[in-house]
Amino acid sequence: ASYFISYSLMQLPVGLILDRCSVRVMLSIAILTCALGSYTFTLATTPLMLAAARLLMGLGSAFAFVSVLTIAHYWFSGRLFALLVGLAQLLAAFGAWAGEYPLKSFLLHQHDWRSGMLLLAKIGIVLGLFAILLVRHKRPPEATKPSSVKNSLKTIFSNPQTFWIALYAFCAWSPIIIFAEQWGIPFISKRFHFTTQGAADFAGAVWLGLALLSPLLGYLSNRIQRRCNLMQMCSLIGLIAILSLLLLPANLHPIFIFISLLGIGIAAAGQILSFALVRDINPSNITATAIAFNNLAVVIGGLLLHPLVGYFLRWVSNQQNLQPHNYTAQDYALVFLFIPLFYGIGFLVSRYKIKETYCKNSHDNLS
Repeated sequence: ASYFISYSLMQLPVGLILDRCSVRVMLSIAILTCALGSYTFTLATTPLMLAAARLLMGLGSAFAFVSVLTIAHYWFSGRLFALLVGLAQLLAAFGAWAGEYPLKSFLLHQHDWRSGMLLLAKIGIVLGLFAILLVRHKRPPEATKPSSVKNSLKTIFSNPQTFWIALYAFCAWSPIIIFAEQWGIPFISKRFHFTTQGAADFAGAVWLGLALLSPLLGYLSNRIQRRCNLMQMCSLIGLIAILSLLLLPANLHPIFIFISLLGIGIAAAGQILSFALVRDINPSNITATAIAFNNLAVVIGGLLLHPLVGYFLRWVSNQQNLQPHNYTAQDYALVFLFIPLFYGIGFLVSRYKIKETYCKNSHDNLS
């Protein structure tokens, strides 16, 4: 949880900083901060040191996605922004999958965890140096004089669309936090009688769907000059996918299980369009702050939903001290009823509350 605390709390400050400072400098410092967190983790001898290391990792990581989108905004034509958000999400999904499965398996089977984290710290130092050497600072003329912090926040928060778009982003990503990141593997194992390893292999379909659809959605949204229609489609796909996993018989053919899990990933890809909408409705000199606020809506679920889902699992099982491996498929299914609710809210918000921008700010050329 320490990671999510610093990551979430830093989002708005990160946006305000990137609207005013060199992206190259801040990104380099952020990467080196992550490396320092990894190195501190290897030295930890107490839970407090472990928490401090995780705080450092969250602090540095808070710059990652917002920096990437800020660079995309400054260096590339607006026509490419949604596609670049999708490509960034593809790489993020690949990183999440690689860190969860092959990388973790390699580090824990070939090395002890301390040497594994030390290796990651060394990689972080190299990446930080690459960022210093290769990333170039650039701002369009209209972004060279950022407004005051007060005016930046006032511009963003005075627009109701900011909050509707953020609500969609939260609802689109929350199923990933609940299902893909934490509770999906034991649910699949119990529900469909898979081994833990088999369930983990199937769960990778969520990240695959997210990775494949993110750049495609970005491209299509600019091609048809619509964002909301695609967001609605993603919510409906997610709703059908999760209801299939919860309601269809347990002897469901594995191919249908795989397709349903793929659908959950496809649904999550809809949140990349929320960043394109945020760019569409905000001036260039506050783009990083607006993107950071939207990213806060995406990631704050990690801070809220991890403990909330754990609490409800204990509540529905009627055993406060039950170990996670003893929860039943029915326990998980009851708690996962949150997920169709998120998809339903996401559909209604994108259908009735978010105004279509027709990619109005995506045809400028900043390159």
